[in-house]
Amino acid sequence: MNHSSHNQLPEQPMLPFEMADIATDQQSQNKRGWELTVNNETTETVSNVSLKHEKMGVELKYGMRPEGYDGFIIREPGGAATLPYMIDENGRFFVGVVNEYRPTMGEASSLNIPRGFSDFGETKQETAARELAEETGYRALGSRLIQLAEGLNPNSTFFDYSHSPKEGVSIFALPVERTELEVDHDDAGNVYYAFPSNVQKQAEGDKSAERILGSRFIPLEAALSSRDMFTSAAAGQLVSHLLASGEYIVPQNTTNAQIVPEGVRNEHYVEQRKSQ
Repeated sequence: MNHSSHNQLPEQPMLPFEMADIATDQQSQNKRGWELTVNNETTETVSNVSLKHEKMGVELKYGMRPEGYDGFIIREPGGAATLPYMIDENGRFFVGVVNEYRPTMGEASSLNIPRGFSDFGETKQETAARELAEETGYRALGSRLIQLAEGLNPNSTFFDYSHSPKEGVSIFALPVERTELEVDHDDAGNVYYAFPSNVQKQAEGDKSAERILGSRFIPLEAALSSRDMFTSAAAGQLVSHLLASGEYIVPQNTTNAQIVPEGVRNEHYVEQRKSQ
């Protein structure tokens, strides 16, 4: 299911991004903005640099950019992210994240959306299902995956997805029933919804290399304000999709507006307003 909107920008033709060599004359080299150091040795004359991992399909390239200055880009196959979501019996909206070791965030661990690179020949939907299974253990997707966005570029200054419309990151949502989850708690006594322990156990072998420390469901507003851009972007895409579909509404008469199903609003928020 593709997310569509009347306000989408018209599609533009693909214009492949190409790097050029930097001239090796002394004047051009003196103007270089970047300094290349390999094995603790600085190279004085540089025309181009490529650091490549063939199996992963990832390449870091340095050279003369089309904009007219030297710099680097990253080419990689893109991938997919999946945001499970659930509304409990009180109309509260939760989304599923994994607790993952991400030293680049400057934290011991980070709550972020399940995601990963696409394997060679894999569709983005297949990537989404595989990564969700590997990181959470949840495999009972059926036909519930909802595509929210495709071809996203997390940083268009440095990531190059200009060679194919199949590149970039796709974001999917997965509606989960409250009955599929259990109530758990962390060491500090905080209570949260989570996939059952027998489901999470299926992910232990897959997730060990990535140092994933489990998964849980957090309030939607926490995901929207996440420091992890993929998580906040996916939460925003989900809100946009649900509002555009007409399936959910945002009550305008509450101080802290929440996204809740129409039926729940009628019986929960009406009672709340009566008590005010």
